[in-house]
Amino acid sequence: MKGKEMLADLPKLFLIFLTSFVTIKTVFIIFFNTPYDPPFILHLSPLHILDSVTNLQLLLVSLFLTTINLYLHIKEDDRSRVYSIAITFLMVLGVSISVAYSKVGMEMAVEYIIFLLLLVLLVSDVKPFIAKQRMIPHPTLSRDFSKSGRRKDVSGHNLKSSYYRVSSDLVLIDDMDKEHIEILNDIGIRSVDDLANLDASKLVKDFRNYIQELENAVSNLTEDKIEGWIETAKSLINERDRFRNA
Repeated sequence: MKGKEMLADLPKLFLIFLTSFVTIKTVFIIFFNTPYDPPFILHLSPLHILDSVTNLQLLLVSLFLTTINLYLHIKEDDRSRVYSIAITFLMVLGVSISVAYSKVGMEMAVEYIIFLLLLVLLVSDVKPFIAKQRMIPHPTLSRDFSKSGRRKDVSGHNLKSSYYRVSSDLVLIDDMDKEHIEILNDIGIRSVDDLANLDASKLVKDFRNYIQELENAVSNLTEDKIEGWIETAKSLINERDRFRNA
């Protein structure tokens, strides 16, 4: 498990290194007038194809992109991942243009390495979204539960009682509540097959992000706001009834 966690953290570690390196180079260039070297620090955005953009401006853009990208990766919520994909794509595009229009040689070795690492970073950013899209629900076990205690299915597993209908084989996990199943379904985990392939620490973070989003939504609720919803619903019902009776 630790090995998987280390692999999952490699993109973040690369961004920490890249951001630190660009930051240090920026300080030395601005305050000590050192050369703009290695060249890739100016190529982390497509702006380097414009002659009107100075080296210092390119360097500051690179610093901005790497810093923001690192921040978004540290946050690790879905919205931040989407933004990080866009920024990583810009960085890949910038370096790829430089690689494409430069002569092949050892002097470009560092740029090739940065390009490959940025590609890996981009793939790692996109992969979770592709995985969610490809998730196919397992053949479900839809059962109506009675009010009294537990029921057993034909396999002998205890199934929790509930007033609602569950459509997931996650109910076969004895200590998993219906609330947990609902959250798992909302974040794209709909079967034991999906759950078995997940990393525990990553899933805990997803749970916490989900709860945080709910708390943010609930924190803005007031009695007046909910009363407004109710009144609007009543008005819509009245309009619907008038339309039907017309």
